[in-house]
Amino acid sequence: MARGRCGGAVAALALGAASVLAGCDGERLPEAVPATATASRGATGAVPGGAGADDCYDGRCEIVVTAPTRIPLDDRLGLDTLHISRTSADTLLLRASGPGTQLATSVGEGGTGVLNGLGFRVKDLSGTRAVVVLFPHTRQGLLPPR
Repeated sequence: MARGRCGGAVAALALGAASVLAGCDGERLPEAVPATATASRGATGAVPGGAGADDCYDGRCEIVVTAPTRIPLDDRLGLDTLHISRTSADTLLLRASGPGTQLATSVGEGGTGVLNGLGFRVKDLSGTRAVVVLFPHTRQGLLPPR
């Protein structure tokens, strides 16, 4: 009898996790808040303008987002484009696509996730600015850089 209850709990947790990873909580997502984008690698200073998004091509970067941002990706990550936009004061929407693939999730500050071969962590959300760390992810897993 306890086994059935545990199985139900595991199924409910798995379903909840799938909803979070897919961004499918049944609610319509609000529109993004516009501004500009910059990116930085590691501890270096930010690159002015939107050109910094190209620095994330290999899936290894820290990007500062202040507007809806399109990031081209290496197809070895299983995706060719990542879009990051703000949906509210405390939530980002990450949408990724590739051949035959459309993925989306919303996440708050401190949240982590994986979209195919691309891992991410929302390092900071403050004002109109979000700092997102991107890193390659494999089936064996890879922890986000700190």
